[in-house]
Amino acid sequence: SQEVTGNMKIGTMNSLGLYMISPIIGMFLKHNSRLQIKLLYGSGEKIISEMRNKNINIAILPDLKKEYGIEFEHFEKKFLFKDEMWLVGSGRDTSIPNHIELKNFSTRPIISFAEKYPSFRAMLEKKLQEVGVNPVTAFESDNVGTLKRVIESGLGWGFLPSHSIRKQVKSNRMAQIEVEEIKYAVNVYLYSLKGSD
Repeated sequence: SQEVTGNMKIGTMNSLGLYMISPIIGMFLKHNSRLQIKLLYGSGEKIISEMRNKNINIAILPDLKKEYGIEFEHFEKKFLFKDEMWLVGSGRDTSIPNHIELKNFSTRPIISFAEKYPSFRAMLEKKLQEVGVNPVTAFESDNVGTLKRVIESGLGWGFLPSHSIRKQVKSNRMAQIEVEEIKYAVNVYLYSLKGSD
């Protein structure tokens, strides 16, 4: 609510930034017209490197301790939301089941999100190995918007972060498929550099 001036550097992953950055930047700029904001998109590892070197003021990332096994004393964190990974397919494809066993994951072309949360990726790979499935990715991207369009058009199915697809699932443009063996949730935080003005 008070006028703040100077430079602010915000870092986040593309998938989170698409949904979280606009409201946050809008909040800052609405009350701080002389604030200059620089936005950095990158992999979790890139943003963590920027945090380690104190090159950013704010980071929006999944729980650093759970996902990357690190914490920074010079950043404080504030809970934003809980995210999950959902298996989704096209809502127009009436042959998509409501639920599957993981052993049937490779029965359709797999659309892969390259920026999956690290602990989810490790869990999925381990569980697939346990059931003897070695999936082949038909299409991969780190851009969640592109993946949503590919899946909505019926070209395959894949795991995407729930925060980015709730609207499509609710409007039946995407169908969520329950996978009994895969339950995953992670907290997403806003990390702010202590003493950052």
